[in-house]
Amino acid sequence: MELQQQHGACTPPVVCCRGSTTVLILLIFYSAPLSVLAEVFRTHSSVALYLPFAVMNMVNGLLWSAYGLAVPDAFIYGPNLVRNLECKGKTAICTLDGHFLVYMLSG
Repeated sequence: MELQQQHGACTPPVVCCRGSTTVLILLIFYSAPLSVLAEVFRTHSSVALYLPFAVMNMVNGLLWSAYGLAVPDAFIYGPNLVRNLECKGKTAICTLDGHFLVYMLSG
């Protein structure tokens, strides 16, 4: 059976169902470290964020997004673009005087 892809759409439907389920599980996995962001906003301190980890996750997300766009496969680039945005936010909090930025954002 040959899988045909056009602009991120796939056939047969069972592949789309599996891909959607995988993306959902991946987004849940990616959102797990968001509890650390809640702590950062609660304590007004970015000490809990580890900058090298955030940067490497951002690079990883960029590379997978580029690959997914090149293929083109929405199951690859979709969740990685979301992850990349989250990592950019964490990197900004870590690098732009985290204490002041967190204070500004949390009111």
